[in-house]
Amino acid sequence: MDTSFWAVGHGIFLIGCQTGGQTGNEESAPVLSTPEIVEVPSHPPLNKADVRTLDSSIMGRDYTVYVGLPRDYSAETSYPVVYVLDGDYMTMLVWSLADVLAFFNNIPPVIVVGIGYGGDNFDSIDHLRSADFFGVRVDDFLQFIQVELVPEIEANYSTDPTDRTIFGHSLAGDAGLYAMFHEPELFQRYILSPWSSYQNEKEENEYAESHDDLPVTLYLFVGSLEARQRVSNLYDILAARQYPGLKMEMDILEGDTHFTVIPGATFKGLISVFGK
Repeated sequence: MDTSFWAVGHGIFLIGCQTGGQTGNEESAPVLSTPEIVEVPSHPPLNKADVRTLDSSIMGRDYTVYVGLPRDYSAETSYPVVYVLDGDYMTMLVWSLADVLAFFNNIPPVIVVGIGYGGDNFDSIDHLRSADFFGVRVDDFLQFIQVELVPEIEANYSTDPTDRTIFGHSLAGDAGLYAMFHEPELFQRYILSPWSSYQNEKEENEYAESHDDLPVTLYLFVGSLEARQRVSNLYDILAARQYPGLKMEMDILEGDTHFTVIPGATFKGLISVFGK
């Protein structure tokens, strides 16, 4: 019997293996062959991906934008869009999980748009993301998304402009909350795990002073092995407000750290916010 194992990811390869050989009892047993390394496309073969460069006049630099289309994408259909912060290393994860969930009718087919910086140097990326997500330029970054990125996506792809989701983890989760409290109509769904407790509670308090509703769908997540109070405290504050239009769920994923929480929470978050 022959079998093959496929691995898909960034810098993708195929590992082949075959069975054969004999045991001491002269019975057939599987034996790994020498791995064969073969380059394959950098995205799942049943989907189409675009990588674009967007020159932002607001931010004064280029962004790398990854666009993952659903299976059987058609210009005759309008799709919800999931905007993914930290797109350089989160896009493939969100896109792949969304593809699986849509295939089994757990969520509708979606377009996944990753907002990234290009390259693979984490230190360089981390410096840029920190300034964008949690700093003096966070308002400019939000304006970049609203004024430059979203119109570009909606002009080039068949999207539903009334159904946008934002995904953010850690500092990117703070940026997602900043968007929710400052431009709540920009996104309708939020999948977030914020890093800051004080700043987000301050933003929420300022929002509550001038608003009596928050009509969004929010999924908050955190691992049980990290400082979960920063998320659970915000959840409790929002719940106490009793915003009539707020649909909210929080998950504390048992046994997960700040980083291992991401795959499971992404899977559950997509189901939670799309409500199927």
